[in-house]
Amino acid sequence: TYQVSELTQCELLTKMIGRNSLSMEQFKPTRQLENEECVLEVRNVTRAPHVNNVSFQVKKGEVVGLAGLLGSGRTEIARIIFGCDVPDSGEIFISGKKLRLRSPEDALNAGMAFCTENRREEGIFPEISVQNNITVCSLKDLSTAGFIQIKDKRKLSEEYIQRLKIKT
Repeated sequence: TYQVSELTQCELLTKMIGRNSLSMEQFKPTRQLENEECVLEVRNVTRAPHVNNVSFQVKKGEVVGLAGLLGSGRTEIARIIFGCDVPDSGEIFISGKKLRLRSPEDALNAGMAFCTENRREEGIFPEISVQNNITVCSLKDLSTAGFIQIKDKRKLSEEYIQRLKIKT
């Protein structure tokens, strides 16, 4: 237990993670972002028991990481922002527009993406092929009159396999 005035942010982080490999210099922005457009705003989001009144903004050009110990709510807030879970209260805005996320599809339609921390259990369908995993979210775009265009599906999956260096 420490008084707030006794610890710097770096010392607090060192005590939380148990090693002194961090420098607060690493976390300073390389350019000023105060006048940049706010692309994501989370306002007073709560989902008991892990997320309690969370608010933050992400400006254009900013990279934000959610970090914390197990049970701190980092995973839960990410799932709420992407529409996987519904908050008890609060608001989420993309470029100033309030979102009503009822599902991950709503988040995808708003231009979001989600990288789960547990790819094997939440990021893929293990029982289907790599090609089908890659294209499952694009089936609407790959179909004409309700029929999936196999040639386009194959081309898209090969493109992603090359770009992302996926081992099949």
